[in-house]
Amino acid sequence: MVSFQERRVLLVAKGFPPDLGGIETYSREVALAYARAGARVHVLTSHIERPYTDAGEFAWFRSVVQRSQPETAARMLLALLSLRLRGYVPDLIHATSWRVAGFARLLWPSAPLAVTVHGREVFAISDSFVRLATQVLTRADRLVFVSDAIRRKFRGAYPSVETETVVAWNGCTEFAPDRPLPPREANAIFTVCRLVERKNVRSAVRAVAALGDRGVDFRYRIAGSGPESGPIASLVAELGLGDRVEMLGFATDEQLAAEYARASVFLHPQIEADDGADIEGFGIAIADAMQFGAVPIAGANGGPLDFIRDGENGYLVEAEHVGTISARLEDLLADAELRGSLSDRAREFAKRNFSWAAHVVAISSSIRV
Repeated sequence: MVSFQERRVLLVAKGFPPDLGGIETYSREVALAYARAGARVHVLTSHIERPYTDAGEFAWFRSVVQRSQPETAARMLLALLSLRLRGYVPDLIHATSWRVAGFARLLWPSAPLAVTVHGREVFAISDSFVRLATQVLTRADRLVFVSDAIRRKFRGAYPSVETETVVAWNGCTEFAPDRPLPPREANAIFTVCRLVERKNVRSAVRAVAALGDRGVDFRYRIAGSGPESGPIASLVAELGLGDRVEMLGFATDEQLAAEYARASVFLHPQIEADDGADIEGFGIAIADAMQFGAVPIAGANGGPLDFIRDGENGYLVEAEHVGTISARLEDLLADAELRGSLSDRAREFAKRNFSWAAHVVAISSSIRV
């Protein structure tokens, strides 16, 4: 077991909550995991609208407003330089994206550097950025992949990067609701995600519409925001689903805990978009749903390939085919025994395998902090 007591960890992140996104959530959870393990954590990040305000667990926290890329980079570099000039030397630098790793490597060239690779940020970029990413990632001491699916894809796309790697699954969100959670509802289906093309929520809506056409009773709730919000709402209206499908918009952690607890099925039929460059790196929301016992139905691509055992603790589907999604939903909603068995296995799998504490230990152990 690695001891973090009095270790100095510098976490550099492109984004952080309250800004929404997988990397933002990842950055907060990893920073908190280091701090709770006894490390003195210094965090540098940037924000779009407003900075994170609950930074009491960190020894130092700075967030610069995101402007143009050059201006944001300059502000972050100056913040790190102020640390360096005060004599600060980290025992470990953890950059949660390659885009911000170079700043810290420039100022502390000898400190151990780990860089997390999620997916889109290395695949959906121009050729010039691929060259820059290659330079940055080659100079890291360890590349941290949130799933083996992403590591395999990365090796094909970046054959010249020979930096040592480790796969460390993400943890689950630690929910602490202020009120009792609702009971599970046999016909409740839930989705939460950033509403973008890759999440494929319109196919999910079409799949539940097919259930209704076959007389299956269901209630479907969708949380999240993004550019697909309008098209999804229009489709719900077009299909006459307003009495069965509800769009919740942004949901707080307390609201999410209640939705996860209520749902029998968590629907996440993500696809690969942008010719495969935009892919699900892990799927924190899926892991969160599993810890509550909601049975996941997810696309058969990206990170969920690592941890969903098809037919054992959830289902993987060819998410481009609405009929396949609908059939799996109908199987689960119609069979309480099947639903209960998969629910128990999903919850147990999440309990054994999804831990932010284990995530940071895997990183520091591999890099010998």
